Amino acid sequence: MLSQNCNILAPTEVTHIPTNPRGRPDVLDIVITHNIAQVPSINVDADLSSDHLPLRFTLYGLRHGLPPLKTKINWNNFTHILNNHIQASADFSTTQ
Repeated sequence: MLSQNCNILAPTEVTHIPTNPRGRPDVLDIVITHNIAQVPSINVDADLSSDHLPLRFTLYGLRHGLPPLKTKINWNNFTHILNNHIQASADFSTTQ
């Protein structure tokens, strides 16, 4: 996964506490990130009354939204889509 710019992160605390006395606490939840340079803050959310404690992870300092695509506009394709796939309900032709 490292060759794909992916990281697998796990908490240091258990996320599953079995109700069976013979069961062992274990980490069931992980975080997988892709193309994120920073390591998120990972916390186990122990506020629930359940045998499963979910993860809460936070990313700080990242821009929201995606960067704009760096592509050239294909005006011929755009014109084709407008002409063949969009049906206007009014006549927009003019004599001018």
